[in-house]
Amino acid sequence: MPNHVHASNTDKNIAQFQLSQQQAVSGSVSSSSGPLNGVTITVKENPAIATSTDKKGEFSIKANSGQTLIFSLVGFEKLERVVTSANMSIQLTESNETLNEVVVVGFGTQKKVNLTGAVQAISSKDLQDRPVTNVSTALQGKFAGVTIIQNSGQPGKDGGTIRIRGLGTTNNANPLVLVDGVESSMNNINPNDIENISVLKDGPSAAIYGSKAANGVVLITTKKGKMGDPQLTYSGYAGWQDPTRLPKYMRSYDHAVILNEALANQKLALRFSEADLEGFKNKSNPDKYPDTDWLDLLYSGSGLQQSHNLQFWCYRKSKLYGFFRFHGSERCY
Repeated sequence: MPNHVHASNTDKNIAQFQLSQQQAVSGSVSSSSGPLNGVTITVKENPAIATSTDKKGEFSIKANSGQTLIFSLVGFEKLERVVTSANMSIQLTESNETLNEVVVVGFGTQKKVNLTGAVQAISSKDLQDRPVTNVSTALQGKFAGVTIIQNSGQPGKDGGTIRIRGLGTTNNANPLVLVDGVESSMNNINPNDIENISVLKDGPSAAIYGSKAANGVVLITTKKGKMGDPQLTYSGYAGWQDPTRLPKYMRSYDHAVILNEALANQKLALRFSEADLEGFKNKSNPDKYPDTDWLDLLYSGSGLQQSHNLQFWCYRKSKLYGFFRFHGSERCY
């Protein structure tokens, strides 16, 4: 019995020791401009324990001595601090990597930190890994709230339909597209010539363009001469096209015979005479008795397609930008 009592007292002492290690950690979070409101504080070892700062930048959270607190706020560098005392004073540093990024807007350029409208931008680097021949296809999946639907794969008609935040008007719901400040179609621009693209999604950001911007605005800036040493870049791709399935059509002679048979069953006059049938069968006069297999004529060759783009720019006494482009394809099958 004495041994049992001794063990109970030991467990009680351990529990009291562990309880003393847990404490209410309080403190304040600020930056160079003053206290920060809305800073999220979480315990790294137990993310379920979290809190945030009030208007005065003050906080209070339960944590054990030796645990790590994570301080995070949009626009500031994330900070981790180990709990060594019951009171902490934290100062966060602004993150300039994204806030100082320049974005093209309707009236010029602005830094992201100064933007008040819904504007999203991408650069030419975001389009380099996409082997496409039109801009609308290259933009698929690059902008939040922007839907691009490609209705056809026919060459020359494979441009996508763009919708910014759904349908804004009942008739023409296409956004306004400006290329270097001039209204145009984005499918007239080669993706390799694009420097950056900005999408103005809401009313405040697109208000400068008036009623034409009711469905949003797409601003495209093309590449120009740059200050510095001459630069030469090359990009290209190659591939093969192969039809998934080609239908087999009836030849002219077989069609003429079956059509005559169908008319005879209906007791109607025959469409082709015996001389016509003989002409289709012998293929003696292709102009009068044509028998062209258009699929075999069009879908021939290796199906090789290739595109090469060579760009050169420099800046000396005057800006210079030039390019050489080759795009070709062979008929497939």
